[in-house]
Amino acid sequence: MINEIEHHGLASILADYFLDTYVTVRLLSKSEMLFQNKQLLNHDYYTDVITSFFDQPNAKEVHILICPELVQENAKKLGVDKSLEMRRILFHALLHTQGFNDRSVTQKNLMRLLENELLSCSTWKQNLTLS
Repeated sequence: MINEIEHHGLASILADYFLDTYVTVRLLSKSEMLFQNKQLLNHDYYTDVITSFFDQPNAKEVHILICPELVQENAKKLGVDKSLEMRRILFHALLHTQGFNDRSVTQKNLMRLLENELLSCSTWKQNLTLS
């Protein structure tokens, strides 16, 4: 699968897509995130990230909602650094804008593979640092 990802140049595709895209990122508390998950997706559970996007011929907008508290909890569970997990969920959100879903186990596994591939790109490591 990694060869297929490299062949398609996923990092390059994402970079090209977002050159003329308006992106907003909002940080929310757990309770605010739960409320948004109910309102936007009709899901009655906590989530670390919600993505909405609009891709019109003359305007592209991406709105990303993040709950730092849940990101930190997930990082602790996974035994990874908080900033690494924050980058992972940002990539996760961006992958949704490219048509990837995570409803099934197979889809979740593919998204995790793609997230890992994006995290391994040296350009992203150098240019995207969150704390």
